[in-house]
Amino acid sequence: MVYGLDGGYEAWFQAEIAGYLNKHVKGSAAREQGVYKHGDWRVDLLLNPKEPSGDQILVEIKTQTINQEAYIQFLNEVEKDKKKLDGDPPQDGRNNIYTGNTALILALTINETTAKMMLGWKPDDMNRIFGIILQNTPFTFFLAVSTTEGEWEVQK
Repeated sequence: MVYGLDGGYEAWFQAEIAGYLNKHVKGSAAREQGVYKHGDWRVDLLLNPKEPSGDQILVEIKTQTINQEAYIQFLNEVEKDKKKLDGDPPQDGRNNIYTGNTALILALTINETTAKMMLGWKPDDMNRIFGIILQNTPFTFFLAVSTTEGEWEVQK
């Protein structure tokens, strides 16, 4: 199974999504694009990369591996991607042309415990931001949506 590979499978997953979107959906997707002020950081996918910057969508992807069976380790990795999109710290956040762009976090869990924790997780201690978009036990896909840097739509 791919989720048991050393080093994970996030890059493979990115490539599969980008390839599918480029073939079947109007617009396109580009991988590992420099949208952050921090020079080494890259967004996993940039949707509509040929459109004006305001129409581009930033996507961070996190895939749980067998080495992250403990949910807290996976949630910490998801939180790092959320902070990048939120501009935390501000000097490393999105480049100015991307601060008003829609951003997504797509997270894939591989066990029920982590899925339950993701569903109930409240990163700001007040609101759940992740909703389930696809589930085929033990795999669950979660999505969180931000319409501007630092503001996430509450998922119920």
